[in-house]
Amino acid sequence: MVKWRCAPLVDVVSLPPWPAVATLAVGVANLVLLAYIWPWREEPGGWWFLVVIAVQVVWCFTYGVALFVFDPAIREALEIVTWLPISWIGVFFLAFALEYTGRVDLLHSSAFGVAVAFEVILTALVVTNPLHNLVWRGFAIAPAFGAATATYTHHAPVFVQYVALFAFSTLGIFLLLDTVISYGPLFRKQALAIALTPIPPAAAFTVWVFKLGPVPQFNLTPLMFLPHMLLDMYALFRNDMFEFKPATRRSAERAAIDDIGTAVVITDQEGRVITLNDAAGETFGVDRRDVLAAPLGTLYEGELAVESGEWAASLRVGGHHREFNVAVTTLADAAGTEVGYTVGFVDVTDERQRKQRLGVLNRILRHNLRNDLNVVVNYADLLA
Repeated sequence: MVKWRCAPLVDVVSLPPWPAVATLAVGVANLVLLAYIWPWREEPGGWWFLVVIAVQVVWCFTYGVALFVFDPAIREALEIVTWLPISWIGVFFLAFALEYTGRVDLLHSSAFGVAVAFEVILTALVVTNPLHNLVWRGFAIAPAFGAATATYTHHAPVFVQYVALFAFSTLGIFLLLDTVISYGPLFRKQALAIALTPIPPAAAFTVWVFKLGPVPQFNLTPLMFLPHMLLDMYALFRNDMFEFKPATRRSAERAAIDDIGTAVVITDQEGRVITLNDAAGETFGVDRRDVLAAPLGTLYEGELAVESGEWAASLRVGGHHREFNVAVTTLADAAGTEVGYTVGFVDVTDERQRKQRLGVLNRILRHNLRNDLNVVVNYADLLA
């Protein structure tokens, strides 16, 4: 009996290793995200957020290419390049969290300078590792899933970097969660989404550093940038991450508007309400939560430009005509970047009504006195 054997339609051996292809695909996706958020680069935290995404792109592309390379010397050189994003992504994420939440002054502090100097030292150790083997030794290619994964013995600097990366990321998450707790529903979802982004990569990095799981040589961290990116997109598309900025709210807090008896409303640069004090809530008869992100004009009927200056305005509030002296000043963060406006309303309705009544009384008195004086003059003429 003749047995027929069908040749496979696809030569499985010729297929590229899926870990490499998947890692490069995640890098491309992050590159698309980088292009999308480019227009927001000038917003508070914008540049640092771009840098974080760019570091992820470098990590994905470098590791993805490295998984194709089976030459030990070239593969180790690519591993060194892969370690550069590992060294710096935590610092950059912390910088983003500081500026995004309105703490930009801390970026110029000595503590942040120490963090940067620390990473410079670790980076130098990684780059020069072939000379001293202080970071790792025994580098060898240990293929998995057809990819050029590698194994080596981790020395103390690897674990020091692990602790530093988690410390910087945890501090950044804490700053964003503080925004979630303190600043109410306007910033809650976007800050929470961004705070959760480091968790999937951090979990994968932990597995790799401590060589856990069935394939410890395969670093899943770049692949975990996919859920990281999805959370970023949720914050960007669904919750206007760079439209409503916590930095504006924090700058308003520094202005201590709740301690002012005058009605004060804080808006962003587009004139949308970020917060207001109790006096403003009473003046306009609104609840603070109901007007967050609403245009300033929803508080009243009438025309009022949100630009720096002082002027008188006649507005209708709650169906009643009211007179206000309005003062608008720019609101800046600690670095001096304009992030919104402080709009103060002084209700002078009663004062102007009193002046109007006095004016009317004055005209009446002048008219009556003029009439009486005319009578006196006429009598004087008769007597003369």
